[in-house]
Amino acid sequence: MEPEQANIEAWERYGVHHIGRRTPVPDVERIDWGVPGAAPGAEVLGDLSGKRVLDLGSGIAQHAAHLVREHGAAVDAVDASPGQYQRACDRYGELSGLCLVLGDAVEHLKSAEPYDVIYSIGGVPYIDPHRLLPALAAALKPNGTLCFTTLETNSLGDGPSPSMSARPEILPLTGGGELTVQMWVPTPELWADLLVEHGFLVEGIDLLKPSAGDDRVSYRLFRARRRTRVSSRPRTSRPPVAHAALGVAAIVHGPQGLLLGQHRRGTWELPGGSVEPGETLVQAVVRELREETGLRARPDDVVLLGTLLDHVSGTLRITVPAVVTGWEGEPSGQPGESMGSWRWYPPEQFPDGLFECSAQAITAWRPELPVDRPPAAFTPFAPALRAPTRPVADERRSPLEQPDSTEGDSAAVLIVNSSGQYLLHLRDAHKRICDPGAWSLVGGGPEGAESLDETIVREIREETGLVIPDLVPYARARTAGPHVSEGHIRIYVGYWDGDAESLPVTEGIMFRWFDVDTMEQLNMCTWAHRMILAHHSERAASENTLLPAADRAGSGT
Repeated sequence: MEPEQANIEAWERYGVHHIGRRTPVPDVERIDWGVPGAAPGAEVLGDLSGKRVLDLGSGIAQHAAHLVREHGAAVDAVDASPGQYQRACDRYGELSGLCLVLGDAVEHLKSAEPYDVIYSIGGVPYIDPHRLLPALAAALKPNGTLCFTTLETNSLGDGPSPSMSARPEILPLTGGGELTVQMWVPTPELWADLLVEHGFLVEGIDLLKPSAGDDRVSYRLFRARRRTRVSSRPRTSRPPVAHAALGVAAIVHGPQGLLLGQHRRGTWELPGGSVEPGETLVQAVVRELREETGLRARPDDVVLLGTLLDHVSGTLRITVPAVVTGWEGEPSGQPGESMGSWRWYPPEQFPDGLFECSAQAITAWRPELPVDRPPAAFTPFAPALRAPTRPVADERRSPLEQPDSTEGDSAAVLIVNSSGQYLLHLRDAHKRICDPGAWSLVGGGPEGAESLDETIVREIREETGLVIPDLVPYARARTAGPHVSEGHIRIYVGYWDGDAESLPVTEGIMFRWFDVDTMEQLNMCTWAHRMILAHHSERAASENTLLPAADRAGSGT
């Protein structure tokens, strides 16, 4: 049973239990946020007079009724338990200014008019935060207040969990007995990260605990505010005067070389073309590649390198080179296109007559290649803007960086040294494994319930004996070997300077350092080669400024 459904059923049994016992519903004199008598009270909600307020997970609605009577608020109180809703109706159904709602909190938030204040006393942890917080942000007015409590320690003294997942907790019943509920009890840091991600400004996190006695239960009170969005508008209703041409160039490089095609006017070119209205740069790369060559790539397979700027007869020309790290199909000329004769060219065998934009894009990708072209100003995209940069070991990473089933079925690592070489592992040739007999990356699949972050740390230790700090998630690769089903590999990056030949070989044949040019001669896993080329391109793009060929060291005379 799903956690939220289990909670609805548990709270329904809780309500029926109290209806059977005829447990009274007393009025409250203050908001206590879960710990009777503990400060603060309703003052954290601000001035509520005439404000539109939501009590989320209101239960018997005694706090909502208090805010209506004592603070002049108009309060909607929503709860998913029919039993608790019935108890609230029996006690406060006639109270003017209080609207009792039976239903799912998220569905109510989606259809309700925006609120000035939303609060919840213990109700938030019973709903999946990834489902709840987007709805909360959308249902709260700009600069509106959000206050809620979460469990900090339970009756056993157990603290928060390091992940954003539900766990079982005990709900005691008056008169004896207990129910099991499922609660999301992550650390305050994870809550804060998720709030910020969904557009909230966290103003404070208070610890609420009993002042004395043996009660170990404590809570966290989160005080947040929805950030105000700043408006924008055009200067006039007229479109801007066009004075630039924007295009993309797709760098498709595989074991056979770089893909080039011949234009009907004779120039050799990369796949690419103009960006069409309404599409992103990545979408333009995917579309142009399909239209001109028949190759199919996904947006996740495209790595944008930066912008190239030059001028042609007074027109500003902007070209965005992009490395395509994965594709399906074989290149061929397409009907109605001006490009054809697609071929794979090793770098040392490029044909003469490259199109200027393609030559500029190639040297932005590989500045060391001896390719003549007109000068262009190259501005690389910062790698930090394209890939997560927090170390795997950082427990405060955003929940979006937590590995899940969409991030990959296994893990591998690009281990790079200070010379820009990559550590490769020669795999066994006679085992039923992915890519037997090929040079590949260190990595493997998860064991048991371990995360991919945990998997890659273990695989590095088992295969090499190394413990590499500050591993960084980089990208995803698609693979299909002769003895494994098609899947995704999550790629990490780590740095180590050491003697590859001194590493223990517990699996496979050997370890060696290789530079990118040498890899052209190796029997390599295609996905590993593509990932290395993409990473190498980003490093080169971030460390070099594109100069005329004659100004580049070692270009010859």
